[in-house]
Amino acid sequence: MEEVDVRTVLARLLKKWPIFLLSLALTFGISFLYLKSTEEKYRVQSSIQLKDESLSEEQTAQQNFTTGIRVVGADAELEDELGILSSYSTIRQAVQKQNNFTSLYRYNNNLGKTGRYFAREIYQEDLLIELDLAANQVIEAPIYLSFLDENTFSVNLEIPKATLYNHKNHTPLGIVQIGAFEGKGTVGKPFRSPFANFTLKLKPGFIVRKKDDYYFKAHTLRALTESYQARLVFAPLSAKSNITSVTLQGSSPEKEIAFLNTLASVYIENDQQKKNQLGQKTIRFIDRQLTSVSDTLQKVESSLEKFRKSTNLVDVNVTSEALAAQLSEAEGRQTELRTQNDAYQSIREYIARNEQGTDLLAPSTAGLDDPSLNNLLTKLADLSGQKSTVEYSSSGNNNPVLNQLNKEIKATKRALSENIRNLIQQSNSALAQNRRRIAELSQSVGRLPKDERSLNNIERKFDLNDNLYNYLLTKRAETAISIASSVPDKNIIDPARQIGGGPVSPNRMFTFLLALLAGLVLPAGLIFAREYFKDVIDSEKQLASLTPLTVVESIAYLKPRKGWTPGEYVLTDGFRFLRHQFDFLSRSKQIKVIGVTSATSGEGKTFCALNLATSFAKSGKKTLLIDFDFYRPALAALLQVKDAPGLRDYASNGHGGVAPITQASRVKNLFLVSAGGKAEATADGLEMLEEAKLESFFKGCRDEFDFILLDTPPLGITPDYLTISKYVDYTLLVVRNGMTEKAHLNRLNKIFEQNAIKGGIIYNGVESTNQYGSYLKKIAAN
Repeated sequence: MEEVDVRTVLARLLKKWPIFLLSLALTFGISFLYLKSTEEKYRVQSSIQLKDESLSEEQTAQQNFTTGIRVVGADAELEDELGILSSYSTIRQAVQKQNNFTSLYRYNNNLGKTGRYFAREIYQEDLLIELDLAANQVIEAPIYLSFLDENTFSVNLEIPKATLYNHKNHTPLGIVQIGAFEGKGTVGKPFRSPFANFTLKLKPGFIVRKKDDYYFKAHTLRALTESYQARLVFAPLSAKSNITSVTLQGSSPEKEIAFLNTLASVYIENDQQKKNQLGQKTIRFIDRQLTSVSDTLQKVESSLEKFRKSTNLVDVNVTSEALAAQLSEAEGRQTELRTQNDAYQSIREYIARNEQGTDLLAPSTAGLDDPSLNNLLTKLADLSGQKSTVEYSSSGNNNPVLNQLNKEIKATKRALSENIRNLIQQSNSALAQNRRRIAELSQSVGRLPKDERSLNNIERKFDLNDNLYNYLLTKRAETAISIASSVPDKNIIDPARQIGGGPVSPNRMFTFLLALLAGLVLPAGLIFAREYFKDVIDSEKQLASLTPLTVVESIAYLKPRKGWTPGEYVLTDGFRFLRHQFDFLSRSKQIKVIGVTSATSGEGKTFCALNLATSFAKSGKKTLLIDFDFYRPALAALLQVKDAPGLRDYASNGHGGVAPITQASRVKNLFLVSAGGKAEATADGLEMLEEAKLESFFKGCRDEFDFILLDTPPLGITPDYLTISKYVDYTLLVVRNGMTEKAHLNRLNKIFEQNAIKGGIIYNGVESTNQYGSYLKKIAAN
């Protein structure tokens, strides 16, 4: 396929500016409708500090001050915190906290139902929709509202069927058939129907506008959660930063800002609640212990009071006091050892029952002060918390991080079990040793008087329970202080705000730029494609590449005016240049007979023959124009002479020579031999002229005239031209711009080569692309 002449195509593009204007109007119109009908999207952003190191260090110091009570677990890693913040459960909590399951839109009703395509979402403006969450409601179905006056409105549903949903239980109730539903409601009062149950509220100052109508859609909790989760974008400020930006894009900036702020508050509240959970469990455990000890203390105190009243015994001698003190200390020690042993047993049972170990009490709440045990329990709680976090943000059982955590939990539990086993053995040994000491002291006390011994026993029990009660009260106060002084280590750095001064989508500038490019590129592409794939010759450069013949002249295309006579609509300069070439050639090669032919009809061979002959005649050359086209003779009519006598008459007798069939035209020095009538069949054409007559005819013409021009049938259609080609000195092949097919030209190239025809090409109908062509057009127009 030949190369496209870009300059020619560009010139044609400029001439087809109305197409580009129409294309631009169409693309800009489509862009305008797109911008009007597409929902605008706004971008809002907030930033959250996921971990404040300074607060974490201060909190650790406070916890160490409260005698080792551990009520807050270790901070999660930044990646895990991002997973928690972006998790489905956190976003779901934020949606539930907002308690807004509707989207409200406003549109212009002057466009009828078409205006609904240009609706814009509004949020908490002068009009509010409150769903009755306990009642059933259709979801994802537009419910249209039109104000009848300031207090009443109409309700319309136009949908074949929809899903019925209960927001209180968050459960779908199935699909219901609706079709067309109409109702009427009152502002501020509940609207009840099988499909919609809500209250329309207006803020003070609301003005009812006749052009404004509204519609709203109810959404499910799951749909809203998934929508927010899909649109939220989390991006840490840097790889080492604990601050992350949270970006959300939506059609209502106020609505998205409210959600981002709610999400941040839910995330911080959940974290604080998680930190205080172990402390609250510790307080509940101490409260249960205090209740038990308080009951025992009251009983002992009552027994002591009764004993003293009955015996009047108050003071005890020094020996009795010393023995009693030692025995009391030993029994107190026994109680502590038993409590520790019970705690160890409880921890071992918890480990056996609880696979994850997330509900274990802090060690110090049970009176355990073993550092190794504390470290193992702390590590197990941290690992369990990390596992829960990873399970939040991942799915499937093949997560390598989850598998690694499971291995570490198992290893920690094994170490913890071994540690507990050793501690229980040590505790049992200490209990046995202390029991022996109690037995020895009891024997010594047994030697005391019975009343003294009874009093000492009662006082010992009282002191023991009183000390334990005070100890528990102290620990409870310390735990409460730790909880009260715990502050969040997660903060909102920047509350949610809108980014940019307007919508980020659709991009108006980009849309109009795209419309401009499309309006120019699409028609240009179609024109280029048409030029590239069409099978006709459309430039002189292309023509020169397709034929070995010389392009002797290019004739510009001019539309003739009415009233022009033959010779007046000649493109004078083009044919004058061509005439000068033949004047020069005729001196050296004796060119007198010039044949004009073409590939098909309509390519301008008659036009070129007539105008070239006229140019010769006006230069003073006696010129004969012969119409050899018996199939479509036209020269007689163009020169306004009689069609007969002509060549057909010469073919009939041929004895009178050329003169009898030669007619003078209105143009000086221009004479015509007409065809003598239209041929009815091929046999009536040039075949009527015998070779001898043709030779005699051309000899007579050469003797009488300076130049003879032959208007012949198209060589691409009939071979008649080959009959007279041997009498022709030079052949002009007319190629019409935008009309002559490449295949026809290739065929004519072979004919010229096979028959040794000497000639060149007139490139006819060329579009004027320069100042000279424009100048000629102006001359022709005037």
